[in-house]
Amino acid sequence: MTWVIICSVVGMILANAPLIYILFRVHYPSGLSPLWGYAPNQFLFPLIAFPMAAFSAFLAMRLLVSTLQQSPPQHPVIKWTADNWIVVCLIGIILTSSICIIDYFFSAKTFDKLQPVYAQRAVSAAQEVRKTILDVPKDEREEKRQDWIQNWRDIKQEYIASLKNSADIKKDMLALPPGVYLQIIQDPFLQRNLHLMNPTVYALNFVQLFVSLFTSYCALFVTILCIYVFKTDTVASQMPVMRNALAAVFFAVTFFSFWPILYAQQRFEVEYLVGTGYTIMPQVFSGLIVIGLLMALATLEPLKGNFSDLVMARFIPLMFVVAGFGSNLLDSHPLRQIVGVEANWGTRTLLIMCFMIAWCIVGLYLWPSKQTLSVSEMKSQPTKASTLP
Repeated sequence: MTWVIICSVVGMILANAPLIYILFRVHYPSGLSPLWGYAPNQFLFPLIAFPMAAFSAFLAMRLLVSTLQQSPPQHPVIKWTADNWIVVCLIGIILTSSICIIDYFFSAKTFDKLQPVYAQRAVSAAQEVRKTILDVPKDEREEKRQDWIQNWRDIKQEYIASLKNSADIKKDMLALPPGVYLQIIQDPFLQRNLHLMNPTVYALNFVQLFVSLFTSYCALFVTILCIYVFKTDTVASQMPVMRNALAAVFFAVTFFSFWPILYAQQRFEVEYLVGTGYTIMPQVFSGLIVIGLLMALATLEPLKGNFSDLVMARFIPLMFVVAGFGSNLLDSHPLRQIVGVEANWGTRTLLIMCFMIAWCIVGLYLWPSKQTLSVSEMKSQPTKASTLP
C-alpha cells in the first residue's frame, strides 16, 4: 500500500504542477481567475478528480497483480499479463509518449499556457466575440457565426502571408480584430512558431499530460483485466480481494469520466468562437472508452444485490457521463455556470468541497485494513470484502 500512496501523491503533484506554477509565477491569482473557465480540464480535473482516480487505479493494479501472481489464474492470458505487468506498463509509456507527441503538433493549447500579455488579450477578445455573436437575432446567429469564423480565418491567412517573419507577425498582433486574434492564438502551428506560450508552463503541461495519460492507461489496463478475470476465471473471480479490486476499478473509471466532460466543455467555450479543427478530439475517444467501460462494468455481478443498489452504483455514473456530454446541446449550457466561464469562485469552492467529501467516502470504502492482507492470509481468515456497490 505504501507504493500506492507514493504513486498517487507524486502523480497528484505532477498533475497540478502547471496550476501551482501559473498561480505563483505567471498569471498570479488575479490573472488566473478569468482563465479558469476557459480550461476546466486543466485546472479542475487535476485538482478534484485526478487524485482519487489515480489512487483507485493504482490500488486496483496492486490488488489484481499481487493476487493473480500468488494464486495462479486458470486462463493463460491472465497469467501472462499478471507475470509481465511491467511490460504492460512499458507499453503504456510508449503509447502515452506517442499521444503526447501527436498532441504537441496537432492540438491548440488553452489560454492559460500563453504569455500573460497574450492571455489577457485572449480573454478580452473572447468576451468581445461572444458578445458580437449573441447580439445577432437567434434565428440568424448560427449562420452569421459560421460566416464570421470563415472570414476571420481568411484574414488570418492573408495577414500571415503578408509578413516575412514571426517578429513582424507578433509586432501588431495585439491590435488585430478580436476574431482574427483568436484564430492566430488557437492555431497549434502559430502557437509554437511565434513562441506565444510561456516555456515553463508549456513544458509542465506535457508533464501533466503524460502523467494523466499514463495513469488513465493503468486504469484502462486494470479495468480490462478485471472484466476479463470475472468473465473467464471462475476461481479467481470468487476471491474477496478480487471484489475489492473491482470496486477500485469502478471508482477509477468513474473519476476519470470527468476529464472528457470537462474537456468537452473547454472546447465548447473556445470552438464556439474560433470554429473546429484545432484539436485531435480527445474528448470523443476518451468519452467513448469511459462509456464502454462503465457499460461493461455494469454487466458484472460478483455479488447479488437488489435492483435499486445496482442502479444507484452502476448506472448513475453512466447516465452522468452521457448527461455531461449532452448538456452542451442545451441552450442554457448548465455546465458553463458550474465549471465554465460563468462559474464564480463560490461555485468552484463548493464543487471542490463536494469532491473532498467524495474522496473521504471513497477512500474509506476502498481502504478496509484487510485489503492489505496477502492472498494466503485471506484464505486463512474470513474477510468481509468491499464490493462494487
